[in-house]
Amino acid sequence: MIEEFYKKIPIIDDEGLFAMEDWLKKSDNFRIMVRELSRLGGSGVAQSTRKVLYKVLSNEIAQKYSWDGAKQKRSLKSLLVAKAILDSMKGQFQDSKETEIINIIKIWLVKAKERLKNTEKGRPENIET
Repeated sequence: MIEEFYKKIPIIDDEGLFAMEDWLKKSDNFRIMVRELSRLGGSGVAQSTRKVLYKVLSNEIAQKYSWDGAKQKRSLKSLLVAKAILDSMKGQFQDSKETEIINIIKIWLVKAKERLKNTEKGRPENIET
């Protein structure tokens, strides 16, 4: 089951996202994802959240989403993938507020298009953006 999870990430297109959402509907799979994402670590909630986002979502798919679905983008917050990311961060950083984690996700999603352009220009990605 863990191997199945790692074969599904990073999610690069709509088909991959739909497949992941279907896979996460099984509670055991959801728990696997939360546990595995929690293991990625980082020096703090911001770095860990960005690390998880990089692991799970490609910039190609991330640029199509905003947290709330604003600016004619799709809503990430309604997806099981988003819940798994939140749960993994809340499990790691009990002192962090959910709103803090959501704000980190929002910023990361906004910058997806910029990261994609930089990657296409041959500039290395920065985990801090």
